[in-house]
Amino acid sequence: MSQKLLFIFGTARSGTTALCNLLNEDPRTCLGMERYSAISQTSRFTPELFEEQRFFDMQPGDTWYARLDHFAEHYAALKPKYRQAGFRGDKIPRLARRLDYLLRTFPSARLLITVRDIFDVAASYEVRADEGLAWPQNRRTMDAIQDWNLMLKNSLAHADESRIHWVMYEEFFTNRTGLEDLYAFLGMTPSPGIDAAFASMLIESRERARQKAGNPGSFGEAERALIKQHARFDLYDRLRIRVKKRAVRKSSSFTSRMHSLLPVTGA
Repeated sequence: MSQKLLFIFGTARSGTTALCNLLNEDPRTCLGMERYSAISQTSRFTPELFEEQRFFDMQPGDTWYARLDHFAEHYAALKPKYRQAGFRGDKIPRLARRLDYLLRTFPSARLLITVRDIFDVAASYEVRADEGLAWPQNRRTMDAIQDWNLMLKNSLAHADESRIHWVMYEEFFTNRTGLEDLYAFLGMTPSPGIDAAFASMLIESRERARQKAGNPGSFGEAERALIKQHARFDLYDRLRIRVKKRAVRKSSSFTSRMHSLLPVTGA
């Protein structure tokens, strides 16, 4: 396979879908929508699954939906560009549990891990549970905390891994710097389609923030108490510090390379 592999994951409700949809606006990127959610938790999750014929051939046990028609528009948009795409891959939040396996089985893959504030993650778990649509009604705040803690623990175990890029939700979806950093990690520059899609996403993100400020919702004190008691904010702070240090090192390295390319002038 000449194409590179790319995976998006992290705690559920932390922007993985939004990031997947954004990157799929790029003609060079083809990412499934939890295409292999089920099989990804087994030893049968291998690079061969991303060959074109197999990717568009839904088989029992692949994922939680039975037909690609479940996301008909999504896969219809991928098919014409899949063969020539520079990156193929999948968006599967549960891959945060299998980071060691991913790094071992997909040695040349690029991994994007989304990280979001636990209060917002848990609030989204509660909303989805109340809706009851493709989401267990008992999967709520405590599950969010456990998933979040595990993602942080696994991330810190590989904090110096060059094949991983962490997407900090609150920063990424509010300014363009995060997008440029992500594309630098992928070795590309944003396409015109990405620029337009990201600009639209920023507007939507700011509108959601405005609505949230005016309507805090029904997230209760009991849920907040659970978070304060059980969420590993120490790990969260450590990861944020490590990510910022990596960004500084990359920026310094880039600046040094640019200076080395400048012509030397005499005194």
